[in-house]
Order: sequence, then C-alpha cells, then structure tokens
Amino acid sequence: MAKRTGWVWLAVLMAVAIVGSGCSGVVRGEVDHGTPVDSVEPVSDELAPIDELEVIIMESLPATAAVIARGNLADGCTHIVDMSMQIDEEAELFKVILGTYRDPEAMCTMALVPFEEVVELPILGLFAGTYTVEVNGMTTTFELAVDNIHLEE
Repeated sequence: MAKRTGWVWLAVLMAVAIVGSGCSGVVRGEVDHGTPVDSVEPVSDELAPIDELEVIIMESLPATAAVIARGNLADGCTHIVDMSMQIDEEAELFKVILGTYRDPEAMCTMALVPFEEVVELPILGLFAGTYTVEVNGMTTTFELAVDNIHLEE
C-alpha cells in the first residue's frame, strides 16, 4: 500500500511541475529577466486575431473616443505586446496594429485565450463626419455629428 501511495504522489508532483512551468515567461511588455520586448526577436510577425470591434464615443466637450478590440489568442503563452497607430486624415482612417509575442521556449496548452484591448483614438480637432477604424485588418466606422474642437472660454 505504501509503495502505491508513493507512485500516486510522484504522478501528482509531475503533473504540478508540468502545469506550473507551462505558461511562465512573458509578461505584458517584457520577457524573462526583465528584457524589454523591443530587444527580443519575436517568434513571428503575427497580429492579434480580431473577432469584434466597437467604437465608443464619450459624451464630453470636446468628445473623446476609443476602439475596443476583442478576439482570442492562440494559447496562454501568446501576449499582445505592441500597439501602433497610423492616422490618415485625408482618408479619415485610423489604422491600429496589435502585435503579439510568444516565447519559443514556453510550453503551453493549446487553449484559446480571450482578450480585450482598449485603444484611445485622438479625435480632438476633427471635423464632423464619418471615420473608419481598422484594427489588424478588421474595420468599423463611427460618426462625429459635430466638429470636435476645443472651444476657448
């Protein structure tokens, strides 16, 4: 009986060690040992897969806006580590890129991990009209009913 209990404990310890080592390593914005992500060569140039976009406009004067991007990362070791934005005023387009990083050394279960990223849109000074927001290839639009300028008192 004691011999059997020893094997059970060994199996439990091995399972804990495997699960505990699985998704360690990458923290938002940095990699093991505090190395900034900018200095780490990503495993791939993958973009975060986007399933849904929503633009919210806060009712304030002047108005402020943000785009909420929702999706699922491939596993628990993949993290969003980079956000960049390009603004094309002539095309009335905000183009947002959400990049991911996955530690090539990490062992992970292959389970989707939902995410939600909120990105503020710099809309101060824009004129009334319809604007397009693109995040990693998915697009949506929003409308400013009035010019969004800061009125001096």
